[in-house]
Amino acid sequence: MARLFVAIWSRFQSRNTCYQRISLRSPRSQPYLETLEDRVTPSAGLTASGVLSGHVFLSGGNTGLAGVEVALTGTSDTGRSVNVDVTTDSNGAYQFSQLLPGSYDLSRVAPQGFVNGTGELSNIALTEGQTINNLDLTIPGLAPSAVSLAYFLTLPGLPRLNTPGAGSGTGVGFSLDSANPLTDQQVSSGSTTFLDLSGNFLDPDTTNGTMLAFDTSLGTIHIKLFDKDAPQTVTNFLDNIQAGDYANGLFQRLSNLSQTSPINPPPTPYQVLQGGGFTVTADSSQNVTGFPTLTTFQPIQNESDDTLHSNLIGTLAMARTSSPDSATSQFFFNLTDNSQALAGIPGNGYTVFGEAADAASLTILQQFASQYTPNDQTTVNSNFFALPLVNGFTPASNFPTGATTADLALTNSVTVTQGPSGHLVYSILSNSNSGVVSATLGSNTSGSTFSANQLKLVANSAGTSVITLLVTDSKGESVIKQFTVTVS
Repeated sequence: MARLFVAIWSRFQSRNTCYQRISLRSPRSQPYLETLEDRVTPSAGLTASGVLSGHVFLSGGNTGLAGVEVALTGTSDTGRSVNVDVTTDSNGAYQFSQLLPGSYDLSRVAPQGFVNGTGELSNIALTEGQTINNLDLTIPGLAPSAVSLAYFLTLPGLPRLNTPGAGSGTGVGFSLDSANPLTDQQVSSGSTTFLDLSGNFLDPDTTNGTMLAFDTSLGTIHIKLFDKDAPQTVTNFLDNIQAGDYANGLFQRLSNLSQTSPINPPPTPYQVLQGGGFTVTADSSQNVTGFPTLTTFQPIQNESDDTLHSNLIGTLAMARTSSPDSATSQFFFNLTDNSQALAGIPGNGYTVFGEAADAASLTILQQFASQYTPNDQTTVNSNFFALPLVNGFTPASNFPTGATTADLALTNSVTVTQGPSGHLVYSILSNSNSGVVSATLGSNTSGSTFSANQLKLVANSAGTSVITLLVTDSKGESVIKQFTVTVS
């Protein structure tokens, strides 16, 4: 009888085979900002490099059954729960890759018209890097309700079993991929390309909630970050904090946006407090001696999405130029509800990546508007068209001579008070042809022009090279990723 079922299925199968830096080009009209992520190198951990594979066969033969759902469940040695489904391919094959060491179970669900049976394999012990093949499951045969004389006849027009469609047969048990997977790169000889890996990978443990403390000239402002909703922006901001870029920082803009509001006339004055582009130097008596410009990391991708977070009062957003993907280190606080004035289509607005964590912090933010007065100091720097100076201070014609740090709006420091729930560390395992292209990761240090998650590719000569990366999360769980760079 089993042979009969195999013959029937083979017949049906044969008949059903188808298948930047912060300078504003229009300084009075746009805020400009940047980001960073606090990185902690995890201890030696485990690489998701295990593989489990097999087939689903029709019982009594070697005919693979396409379109069967196979489920993998279990727990890794790191305590991560795994629950992944795949659908067998046209040969009845399936494979689960990128598995962490652990204990796993396999089960399958019979398609409609087939007997279900048991179809389970339990307590499969998988070690790091191990591949276990031939984990075959079976389908007992056709359900009695699916068998009729029609299946034994060749006359046209008779009903046929509605066989399931084939799937890919492949799935991964652990991934750090984001919605924008890292793909092969085509570059020109002599060119330099930067890839921000924080836009390609995301720790699955990431949640909103990293906490920052801005020590400012008016007090401490506590900020909650939106790690999961704007991961690349938060990563960038934390990178800048780790580099020390916001120590002795200057708030260089206290500006009313109403003149450039798309609403005419604007219903309210739109105010922002902007910083992150300049530091302040002073002598031992706190007399201001200069405003050095920050060396910034490479620009990041815009993650604005008003459906998640708009520029409401008390929110923290990234400043940029007229190009949406130009944010580097500069940021701004919304002192008023700017959600309409700064609204934009997703990816074309101003990325909101945090908010005041409490009423006291919001109060301190709003006090900047009442205790400081915007002052045009574009003769000192073209960005200082609305430089906030403390009320009662009159700048000299040769400003900053005569000014002390007490006359300025400052960010003394920015510290992480509650670390991110998820963060990633990147390293280069190999470069198959460095003569074709060189690959280097930056560092989260002062003066670096690209961060620890930004990969610099310098195309040297025509050819191809395979870059292999190791991506590791805070639990020490790692995945290996490869991509090809073609230089023409």
